[in-house]
Amino acid sequence: MENYPEVSEFIRNYSLMIDDDVFEAPRHLLTQEMTDECALFNHSCEPNCDFDGSNDSWTLKARRDIHVGEELTI
Repeated sequence: MENYPEVSEFIRNYSLMIDDDVFEAPRHLLTQEMTDECALFNHSCEPNCDFDGSNDSWTLKARRDIHVGEELTI
């Protein structure tokens, strides 16, 4: 996420939390680049990543070791 500050800004400004680990954003605000990057993350009830928004930007952090080729889940 550090390489894509516009995605962090978008998530912070335009998405809303529906439930634990469930976010929604207005479709007309999504750019192709944002949807391409966000497509890398899938939902899981036992995710291997967490977003940390404690600073001025969002950071994706691994909750455990992630194997090469394993999908990233939030």
